[in-house]
Amino acid sequence: LRHMLTARRARASHPWRLAASVFVAMCLGGIGGWMGRGATEPPTGGIAALAREATASFQVFAADPLRPVEMGAADSNDLVNWVSSRLRRQIAVPDLGKAGYRYIGGRLVATEHGPAGLFMYEDGHGTRLAMLVRPMAIEGDTPMKAHVQAGVAGYSWANQGLGYSLVASASTSGLHPLADEMRRQINGRDGSVGPSSKHPSL
Repeated sequence: LRHMLTARRARASHPWRLAASVFVAMCLGGIGGWMGRGATEPPTGGIAALAREATASFQVFAADPLRPVEMGAADSNDLVNWVSSRLRRQIAVPDLGKAGYRYIGGRLVATEHGPAGLFMYEDGHGTRLAMLVRPMAIEGDTPMKAHVQAGVAGYSWANQGLGYSLVASASTSGLHPLADEMRRQINGRDGSVGPSSKHPSL
């Protein structure tokens, strides 16, 4: 009789043991999958995020017919000083006049990764392009990469911990020489707009 009762209890507890083992396996699998998630997903704060933020800022402000910038070109020195102080990095605004784009001003904008400077340019036909600059927590030195998002094309890169993204409603091939010129001026501080004497280095 004792053997029969023991066998019956063992059979009765078997489904519970099976369910418990399945539950434990599922939990361990879920934890392992979550921990491995960071190894497979791309970083969220690097060049890809910078490109998204530049695109979003361009879509909001470039199409504004009344106030695309907070501070105009006449206040360039004040704007550069203001943005530099908020970013805690010295910045420069490239001059694209030889390429047919005049600097019209800019503003400080909020991004998912902190404040950024947005600087706007316009050609004789009213076509606008913008450069977003902000500090990079990761991918602080990254070669130039082309991107197209939501009809906005651009080139983004990073140098010495600062990220730059030039965006416009144009083809990436048309933007490439402009992005190259911007990068050349930023790296060498040739022809930049703003108080270069107060900001001797980037």
